[in-house]
Amino acid sequence: MSRRVPAHALRPAIAALLLGGLAACASATHPRVASAPPPVQTPDLAMPALFAAVQQAELFDDQKTFADARPLRDPAAIEVDFLAQRESEKSDLSEFVRANFEVPTHVATSKVKIGRTLADHIDGLWSQLTRIDAAPLPYDSRLSLPHPYVVPGGRFREMYYWDSYFTMLGLVESGEHERARDMLADFAALIDAHGHIPNGTRTYYLSRSQPPYFSHMVELEARTQGDDVYRRYLPQLQREYAFWMQGASSLAPGHALRRVVKLSDGSVLNRYWDDRDTPRPEAWLHDVRTAASATDRPSSDVFRELRAGAESGWDFSSRWLGDGRTLSTIRTTAFVPVDLNSLMHHLEATIALACRKDAQPDCARRFDELASRRSAAIETHLWNAKGFYADYDWQRGEISAHVTAASLYPLFVGVASPQRAELVSATVRMHLLQPGGMLTTTLRTGQQWDAPNAWAPLQWVAVEGLRRYDEDALAAGIATNFLQEVQRVFDQKHKLVEKYDATGEAHGGGGEYPLQDGFGWTNGVVRALLVRYPQR
Repeated sequence: MSRRVPAHALRPAIAALLLGGLAACASATHPRVASAPPPVQTPDLAMPALFAAVQQAELFDDQKTFADARPLRDPAAIEVDFLAQRESEKSDLSEFVRANFEVPTHVATSKVKIGRTLADHIDGLWSQLTRIDAAPLPYDSRLSLPHPYVVPGGRFREMYYWDSYFTMLGLVESGEHERARDMLADFAALIDAHGHIPNGTRTYYLSRSQPPYFSHMVELEARTQGDDVYRRYLPQLQREYAFWMQGASSLAPGHALRRVVKLSDGSVLNRYWDDRDTPRPEAWLHDVRTAASATDRPSSDVFRELRAGAESGWDFSSRWLGDGRTLSTIRTTAFVPVDLNSLMHHLEATIALACRKDAQPDCARRFDELASRRSAAIETHLWNAKGFYADYDWQRGEISAHVTAASLYPLFVGVASPQRAELVSATVRMHLLQPGGMLTTTLRTGQQWDAPNAWAPLQWVAVEGLRRYDEDALAAGIATNFLQEVQRVFDQKHKLVEKYDATGEAHGGGGEYPLQDGFGWTNGVVRALLVRYPQR
């Protein structure tokens, strides 16, 4: 259906928003950044009026579609032509977009053959989900990569950061070692090119990262290729660390800067962040509407918090919501997350190990000490005395009371004491274990990272963490229940999907977009769990 562009297509509030650019951080709660990075020519910055008009008109069912559409000529020239034509009564937005853009399609996977097992189906999916970049096309928002890589599927046409670790687990178990190795090299190339690994390989993702699993990828490769892997990727490990710790040396206690927080006792920990405070291009209208409903705070604050929530990978969850239920109350940057800091401990420990392998004893001692300090800070600040690890609200000075699947991360990386691991196990069994796997949280908010959803990566973190502390029965229970739920949906729908319903009563849902097929990290985790628990 064609849509006409009225002369007032951009309301004053949205026009002001487009001119906002990169706002500086507020002092005290959000200390001011001395200099902001130059803006990347993301689609919303390259052609702001057209981008806003298309997203506001809901020309596509999915807001990500236009963010991924490739301009067929210079975006600046397209913007000029749009501004010249939009006042005309004959202006047709749909026709204008068709004439000036290559619109992407979803990643399709073939129908499963009758009688095929889960493992066989997954092994056959890898080639369908693999992409090899040709020379970068002009004006494309996609970041080109030097080696083949696996995409999640559905609307997710590019490589994603934390998704890929769980995908790589499955690739290894499928015998696709070279494909996993190529993806590790791609991530190293992203660090070399941009100083960090972005959320995904699009220009509009460059202002944020995702949960830092690069050290786990290096560790996975080193298991089969030996110590040289640690030496080879030591520079990228160190650059990844520098990105997450930028500004730490200048912080005073009780302050935060970008992704670093220094608590009142001097402990230095991390939080999620994003360098921009405008709507996410891939969810532009969602963010504009969320900010409009938050009448008691600046829109730029809401946009920053939504973006930080996207960096967490848990976009979105009651973990980050001020009232625990309403998205417009989101305050992601106020929390020191237990999952992030567990992953940062692993990064520090991996750098220490890599330095030892590379005969750099001073570097090894330094990072051993950093890892030890972080471990102590996790035990001090991220433990709820009721028997589980949780996020710390550094602005309010209180530990979260919500039980979530993130509580398993200190077990996953091995920083929990045996006594606390036993308490976490009991809490998970009581509050999160369900017939279809482990719940993400205990709250039903309509957000996709809340009940009743079960996500493959969190099942893996839980199973591996519990096995590490000899909580084998609960680990097997979570794995078995999740595999049975995946099998149930597979038998009914003949596909694997992005997320599942842990209660086994329906299918995974919630969030900003429909349930996606494919699906990279589900394939990876299920393939690896089938090796761990073949009898299940």
